Amino acid sequence: MEQSRNENGAFRTAGEGEAAVLRMEKLCKSYDGKPVLKDFTEELREGECCVLTGPSGSGKTTLLRLILGLEEADAGQIRSPRPLKTSVVFQEDRLFESFNAAENCAAVLGKGPDMPGDREIREALSEILPADELDKPVAELSGGMRRRVCLVRACLYPSDLLLLDEPFTGLDDKNRALCIRFLLKHRKGRTLLLSSHGTEGLEFCREINVVNLN
Repeated sequence: MEQSRNENGAFRTAGEGEAAVLRMEKLCKSYDGKPVLKDFTEELREGECCVLTGPSGSGKTTLLRLILGLEEADAGQIRSPRPLKTSVVFQEDRLFESFNAAENCAAVLGKGPDMPGDREIREALSEILPADELDKPVAELSGGMRRRVCLVRACLYPSDLLLLDEPFTGLDDKNRALCIRFLLKHRKGRTLLLSSHGTEGLEFCREINVVNLN
């Protein structure tokens, strides 16, 4: 049987036979009486890559927070045929400022048979960060470098679903392209939903436009 989450975040049983790994049905969300999402309906299929587009304030971050259960929808539901392990790049970096890049990744990944070790973490970071930046506290890194640490951390975490909120913020064209190649290499077939103001380099993604209601 399928599990689904209603507007209060609780899971309930639903029917079988749905191909979508994640389905959003008639989601509505308002803040102080101002609608952000209204009857938003969409679905993600197993292994699909999608990019949320739309102007600032259109509800891209809100939608991702609803999927994560960090906010409650006013109406509608989010359905999934099974519990999903999710890797996240949040809009804010959420890094330990005194830790270096590898220590930030290790702090979240932890230890375990399915988790990457210290060597694998450093190798992954080295793909998109200069070697002389790896051992610096992240407080000393540029905004773009901090985003790259967040991207590596999310990609290395074993999961079914990657949710990335503006993962390329602060990157120039060269480093954006580098990070997209990193993402493609380390996605490993997982379903991907990311938000972005631009779609350059994201032609492999299906575009989902979030309509600005304001």
